[in-house]
This record gives sequence, structure tokens and C-alpha cells, in this order.
Amino acid sequence: MSMADRRAVMELAHRGVTQRSLVGAEALMRLPIAAAKVLEEMTDGPVRAYMAVGVDEVAALEAFMAARPKVDG
Repeated sequence: MSMADRRAVMELAHRGVTQRSLVGAEALMRLPIAAAKVLEEMTDGPVRAYMAVGVDEVAALEAFMAARPKVDG
């Protein structure tokens, strides 16, 4: 696992929660992408990520995820 990718995840998370500004918001938006890179390295395969913003999108994503068949693993 790349140390640079792990560092990027930590830095984005820190910036996202400590800065209440556009910089913090941008960091939070980039965080799932950085985390996916780390997971791809760990699993040697693609990672699917879902993101929802706002009440309506979150509710729709939760409904979608609840309707999906459960996968053991």
C-alpha cells in the first residue's frame, strides 16, 4: 500500500473536519477517491464507491443500498 496514498487520505480527512470552508468541503469531496485508491491497492481490484449529498440523495442511496442483495464476505 502506497504511503503517499495513505498520507493523502489522512491529510484530506484532517483538512475536511478542521476547516469549515470551501477548502474543507473540497477535501471531503476528494476523500472517497483517495480512500478508493488505497482499497484498490489492498484488494488488487476495482472498488465501487457511492456518494450522496443532501437529504433527498442520501435517502435515495440508502433505499438503493437496502434493496440490494446482501453479499457474504
